[in-house]
Amino acid sequence: MAEFNHESRVIPAEGIMNLRDLGGLPTIDGRRVKKGLLFRSGKLTDATESDKTMLAGRLHIGTVIDFRMEDETQQSPDPEIPGVENVYIKVFQTESAYEQQKRQNPVELLKGLLEEHFLPEFYWQVLSRETGQQGYGQFLRILADAPEGQAVLWHCSEGKDRAGLATVLILHVLGVSRNLILEDFAYSNSVFAERIADFRESLKKLGFAGEEIEELLTVTSVSEEYLKSAISRLETTYGSLDGYIKNQLQIDEETRELLRNKFLS
Repeated sequence: MAEFNHESRVIPAEGIMNLRDLGGLPTIDGRRVKKGLLFRSGKLTDATESDKTMLAGRLHIGTVIDFRMEDETQQSPDPEIPGVENVYIKVFQTESAYEQQKRQNPVELLKGLLEEHFLPEFYWQVLSRETGQQGYGQFLRILADAPEGQAVLWHCSEGKDRAGLATVLILHVLGVSRNLILEDFAYSNSVFAERIADFRESLKKLGFAGEEIEELLTVTSVSEEYLKSAISRLETTYGSLDGYIKNQLQIDEETRELLRNKFLS
């Protein structure tokens, strides 16, 4: 299969990071994800009036799904956009040292992340806990119930991790190949390339080095290897990713077929 141009799916916006249309991605059985129906992004808090007009108008967004934690949504709520329903779905909640140290200095926060192995375990923790399973099951059912022709956008803070995992699940259900799913997930690193490079230099100045830096970079990036590890653990634990979606997310074959008929051409 020819290399897919992921950059072509990026939608320019003034105040929304990492806004992408899933449309155009090919499936294993020769179909394609319909354009203009499934969108992922970072938070909408800084959306300009022009952005909001684009979402409700040109992109026909009818539902916005917010995967952030409650404290994040309280500090930076989504805007109210006429004609758009805002849905909050919590997929992860933690009282780890990471959360406790948010108000401490940056070095202590980063050391806490390393001590807990928080970042390498994050994707697995989201997908394996009941909160994440209930949330992502709800997400897939919302997509299945979306009115014909009305688009859905989902986001977290930066549109890379929690929103990225949601994208992995829907693309798998639609029949996109694992390689393309991983490419789409990793494309956030291209979107945030400049920021990732700046953060690498900041980590060096703070005294971190080697593997510590590579692990901590996923604060601002995504890790394809961490995702592969999480999926492998799901397959070992639940028999397959399909088994996980069926039994843990409670998405039956009828719903899967509805999703495929709705979002594939």
